[in-house]
Amino acid sequence: MAFLNSAANWLNTVLSPLDVAIVRQSRWEALRRLSLPPESVPSPRLDPIAAAYLKSENPRLRELATQYSSGLPEALRPTRWTSDYINKNIDLLNFRSDNAYVFGDRNIEATYALTAYYLETMDSMHLLQILEEDGMFGARRFGFRDSVLVSRDLLDSIVEIYSLSAQIPGGLMNASILDIGAGYGRLAHRLTNALTGVAHVYCADAIPLSTFLCEFYLKYRNVERASAVPLPDLESTLRSSEISVAVNIHSFSECAWSAIDWWISLLHKYRVRRLLIVPNPGDHGGTRLLTQESDGSNREYTSLLAARSYRLVKVLPKYGSNIIQHLGVTPTCHHYYELSD
Repeated sequence: MAFLNSAANWLNTVLSPLDVAIVRQSRWEALRRLSLPPESVPSPRLDPIAAAYLKSENPRLRELATQYSSGLPEALRPTRWTSDYINKNIDLLNFRSDNAYVFGDRNIEATYALTAYYLETMDSMHLLQILEEDGMFGARRFGFRDSVLVSRDLLDSIVEIYSLSAQIPGGLMNASILDIGAGYGRLAHRLTNALTGVAHVYCADAIPLSTFLCEFYLKYRNVERASAVPLPDLESTLRSSEISVAVNIHSFSECAWSAIDWWISLLHKYRVRRLLIVPNPGDHGGTRLLTQESDGSNREYTSLLAARSYRLVKVLPKYGSNIIQHLGVTPTCHHYYELSD
């Protein structure tokens, strides 16, 4: 057996330049089964109370819309998330389905299984077991193994939790996190469920509908260490809270130069020392930080970060495997910045 193993290792070394390898039959069968697309699992029925709340005429949503329309800085006027865009791309009763918050159907089914398999190999915190996916509010989920269901919300959140835990000095114990462009609050929900040591996650968004859904979703999930912060209340929250790290997941990629400048200036003003930016992959694989202007053009906004003394610490691929970075769910890069003055 030792001779066979040595021979196989030697052959794999020879074959490596050809991107070919010898594997055991049992391993090949496991990989073959993995390549078959998992079956989509239907979403459960919506609770009638939640269905009654998630209406466009809800007084709380109207209140937030009024606050934002009168108090939103001109710099934050949306270029992508306009009323027309929201009406076309967001279903209030299914806000976790394939829509503008999480485009779950842009990945073929096999990518979910492949990504989940990769995460399983490095899941030292057992997050695939701890963080369940129940499919509520239209989240598209797939079976992985016999007892695990996955969605893009779940897979992306696990990757981001591991990335933040590894790259933030001292980890996330007692950390207070500002989630810029938090959407419906998926990362706050996952972070607080995964890590009991996280102090608090503050969810901020320039879109009133997002704040409305985030308030609802965090309450629905019984999340106690996270809160949706309406934009008019954000500065008072930052004055009273020492933020350990700010995160921006796919949000700046949908903002204009003026909006990004406003946010970075705010972070600098309140001395938020660490910042994670995850851009949309675009045609560059997430290696560039680009705006989205109202005329459809893009601008590189790294100079805005430099102007506020945020220096680039490192850029990491979303996945630690070249194969998964090519074939996994929404490959991009994680850009870590640190305040240097």
